[in-house]
Amino acid sequence: MRDGATLRAHARTQHTRHSLTFGVAFRFSSHHLLLLEWMRAAGLEPERDVRIVVVPPAQMFRNLAAGTIDGYCAGEPWNTLAVREGAGWCPTWSAAQSPGHVEEVLMVTRRFAETRGAEHAALIAALVEACTWCDEPPNREPLAQLLSDPRYLNLSVRVISPALLGRFACGHDRVESVPDFHVFHRGDANVPSATKAAALQRALGAVGLLSPAAAANSELLGQLFREDLYRDVIQDAPALAS
Repeated sequence: MRDGATLRAHARTQHTRHSLTFGVAFRFSSHHLLLLEWMRAAGLEPERDVRIVVVPPAQMFRNLAAGTIDGYCAGEPWNTLAVREGAGWCPTWSAAQSPGHVEEVLMVTRRFAETRGAEHAALIAALVEACTWCDEPPNREPLAQLLSDPRYLNLSVRVISPALLGRFACGHDRVESVPDFHVFHRGDANVPSATKAAALQRALGAVGLLSPAAAANSELLGQLFREDLYRDVIQDAPALAS
């Protein structure tokens, strides 16, 4: 299998025996949305043709190697690990499939934001400062070294660094140059805008993870993505916006 079409043919052949099983980090994760969109674009119907289960990202590779799942959609470096160990290959990645999609969020309760405003602002400022540092090309190698620590990913730098440096090995001796594989800060990546909220709401509604009423509720956008709070912090610390 090299692409969605061959996966579709194989999945339907296997259907009478057992459904192919794919892992995602969380039912409401961007990884689940991306996997559903990719499969449907390939002519697969996930609820009918395959089985999707929740697996912690750090356990994806082990489950793939053990044969308990047939594939997965997860962030790096778990894809690179599977490719380097000869356990899998990667037909696409999010920068190619859905550039600029919402990936991770810092989420707090309204009560926390209102009653512990200083701490909330400090969290936002720290996150933006860290993302700004991570986005600088000279910092990618030190970042890989930092993440390799047993307290974090506990993987070798040679597994972590390729995607950070924009050299993504897909498998089958194919290496793609993807400068925007990881975007941590540039291009307003950190801004919780209404545009991003609307795109996420549409995506969740399209795959049935939001009820029709919730998918159509425009009031949710400003309640969940608070660009005003983000802008207040940036305004108080202009250096973060550079």
